[in-house]
Amino acid sequence: MTKRTLPSQEYLRQCFDYDPLTGVLRRRFRPREHFSTDRIWRIANAKFAGKVFGTLSDLGYIVGTLDTAPKLRAHRIIWKMVHNEEPPEIDHKNRTRNDNRLDNLRAATSSQNRCNRVYADRTVPFRGILPNGKRWAARIRVDGKYKSLGTHDTPEQAHAAYRAAATANFGDFAVFE
Repeated sequence: MTKRTLPSQEYLRQCFDYDPLTGVLRRRFRPREHFSTDRIWRIANAKFAGKVFGTLSDLGYIVGTLDTAPKLRAHRIIWKMVHNEEPPEIDHKNRTRNDNRLDNLRAATSSQNRCNRVYADRTVPFRGILPNGKRWAARIRVDGKYKSLGTHDTPEQAHAAYRAAATANFGDFAVFE
């Protein structure tokens, strides 16, 4: 999804209320100057004021529309409202894409955000390893390139090599399962 530049922090705060403990973003009664006519202002506030922003997308994010901008992700709006910045990406620490509590969100680079991706189709017992004949190869992807971490006799040994490399390269963003 293309990331759109969001309106100013002040404008977003006029549009939404955010509860950092629950992660709920709720639409506010918006001022008249946000709209081109009195009629649109009345209709929009009657329809949306007080309602929770967005719906769950196919990818698991909360997305919705603000003015004419479709498919805005709630976590990006929240980050801008709280921190007044738009980082390249925002990571959900617990990997639950619709959990927008403030303590679950953190600014991330694209590389950091990808390192804790959830892989649903797993044919190996641990992350970062592959069968290699009767042995196990460990590898890690850093900045879009795979780096070999050697071959090992057991999956546990290969995974230990991956864990060490992931911790060194990704720090708090490292995920091992």
